[in-house]
Amino acid sequence: MVTRRNVVHSAIFLITALLATAEFSCNCARSFLFIVQIILYVGGIMVLFVFVIMLVNLDVALQQIQFARQKWVALIVALALAGQVGVMFWTSGKMPGRGCRC
Repeated sequence: MVTRRNVVHSAIFLITALLATAEFSCNCARSFLFIVQIILYVGGIMVLFVFVIMLVNLDVALQQIQFARQKWVALIVALALAGQVGVMFWTSGKMPGRGCRC
């Protein structure tokens, strides 16, 4: 869904993902949750999404200039997140209550 360039295709893939989530609820013997997900999410919210997609002028949005620095911001955020995860793993061995490392 996220990798599609066409917005309508993305909405259809989102409907498929919501149906798969509802099917998982049905397999877990949660029939009320299954019915609510089908009626509320797929039937209601996705219809609104598709109407908004059809009413919005997408040609104007595609012709606007995209941000040139998005890749650099994404790289900085990814490095910061990787650094935080690395520090978490490095300090998790030094936490009290972990026992003796003999």
